[in-house]
Parts: sequence; C-alpha cells; structure tokens
Amino acid sequence: RALLAVGLDTDQAARLPLLTAIKRDERFEGWVRVPRGTCAACLSATDGRVNASVSFPIHPNCNCVSAPVVRNVPNRVAYPTGAAIFAAMSAEEQDAEVGERAAEALRAGEIELSDLEGRSRLENEPDFITQAPVPAT
Repeated sequence: RALLAVGLDTDQAARLPLLTAIKRDERFEGWVRVPRGTCAACLSATDGRVNASVSFPIHPNCNCVSAPVVRNVPNRVAYPTGAAIFAAMSAEEQDAEVGERAAEALRAGEIELSDLEGRSRLENEPDFITQAPVPAT
C-alpha cells in the first residue's frame, strides 16, 4: 500500500502542475490524453478530444500523459485514439489487453470502448478509472 501511495503521489506531483499550467496559459487550448499502456480503462479514456480540465483520470500504475494542444498552431503529431490503438493490435494482443470476452465483443461491434469505461469510487480522492464488465448484449 505504501509503494502504491508513493507511486500515485509521485506521478500526480508531475501531472497536476502541467495540467494547471496548460489551463492557466492562454497559449494552450487544452490537452489530449496519450496512453502509455493499453488497458481498456485508458483506451476508453483516449478519445482524441481536447480537454481543458485539470482532472486527469488515472488508475494505479497508469503511465498515460497529457499532451498540450497549442492554440492556433497546426497539430503536426496525430495522437491515435484508443479505438485506433485497439484496432492496430493483433487479436492475441487485444485478448491479452482487455480480456478475451471484451475483445471479442469489441471486434464483433457489439460494444464500444466507451462501454468498458468504469470507475472505482474513492472516498477522499478522485475516482480511479477501471475496466467495467462487458455489458450484456
């Protein structure tokens, strides 16, 4: 528990000042999520939308980052969405990352990545994102 708490605090110590600077500086439009892993929670939160909030949903051991979006400057780096990342994986990689049942439902078009976005409620901290169960179809 101590290692988890220290890890979360260390990561947050880097995330929060960046998000705050992006929000306060008029040169930035906001940020986009760039996943550094491929869990379903992070993939579902990687939708390509520009965010202006200082809230950055995470989970333990999350390595995702916020990439600043500069106002009135063409974006020369296209960050892939979670759906594009998932689609580029082999079926075996997809099964390993989100679970066989979820991967099959995604491949069949029965569910969207957003259907797998869940939350773990925390009492005194922002909720963690997590992979939700596959909805009944």
